[in-house]
Amino acid sequence: MDSARIAIIEDEVGAKEHLASCINGFFNSEGMPFSIDYYATVDSFPLDIPYSLVFIDIVVFDKNGFELSKRIREKYGEETTAIVFVTSLVNYAIEGYSVGASAYIVKPYTYDAFCLRMRTVIDRLRMSLDDRITLYTRDKQHVPVHLSSILYITSSGHYVTYHIESGDYELRQTLKECIATLQGKGFVQISNWCIVSLENIENVEGDAVTISGTKLSISRSRKKEFLMEFTKRYGI
Repeated sequence: MDSARIAIIEDEVGAKEHLASCINGFFNSEGMPFSIDYYATVDSFPLDIPYSLVFIDIVVFDKNGFELSKRIREKYGEETTAIVFVTSLVNYAIEGYSVGASAYIVKPYTYDAFCLRMRTVIDRLRMSLDDRITLYTRDKQHVPVHLSSILYITSSGHYVTYHIESGDYELRQTLKECIATLQGKGFVQISNWCIVSLENIENVEGDAVTISGTKLSISRSRKKEFLMEFTKRYGI
C-alpha cells in the first residue's frame, strides 16, 4: 500500500494543530501509513503534487477553496484524491459536494465526530491506495498510477520504463525492485528485461505475448513461471 499523502490548507494555528491531531489519531488507529504537508492559503497549494487526501478550510466570503477543489478534480479525479471541506458554515459544507468534495466537517468538532466523518472516506481511500503506486520519474515527477493502467515494464541499463495507457514514464530503478513493488498484484516477469500485466494481455502465441498491439518475447527460462501465473489467473 502506498502511504497516504495528506495536505491541510488552514491558516489558523490552533485549528491546524487540532486537525493534525485528529488525523494522527485516526490514521494510526487504522494502521495506515501517512504524511502531512501544511499550507496556509489556497493559493500556496501545489497542484503538481498528487495528494491522497486534501483538507480545505472554507472561510466566510472566500470561495477560492471551491475553485481549488474543481481544479484538483479536473487534474486527478475522484479515485486519486479525496477532498474534505472543513468549515463553520453548514451551507458551505453542503455546497462542497457540488464541486467534488468527498466529505465535510463542521467546526467546532471533536475527535469522535472527525472519525465518524472519516468513515465515509477511509474505505475508498484504502482501496485507492491498494490499487495504485506512485512513480517517481527520472524528470522528478510524482505520478500516481492505477495498477490496471500499467501495460508492461521494460528495463534498459539503470532505468526502467513503465508503459502506461496514457504514455511512458522512465524511472531510475531495477526490474527486481519493480517485481518487489508489484508482487501479488497480477504482474509476471517474462524475460530479464520485461514484466507484463496479466490483466492486459491480448494474446499468447508461441514464445510471445501481445499487449496493446506490442509483441513481447517470453524467454525460455521464464516461460514455465509465466504459464503457471497465466493459468492461475484465468483458470485455463
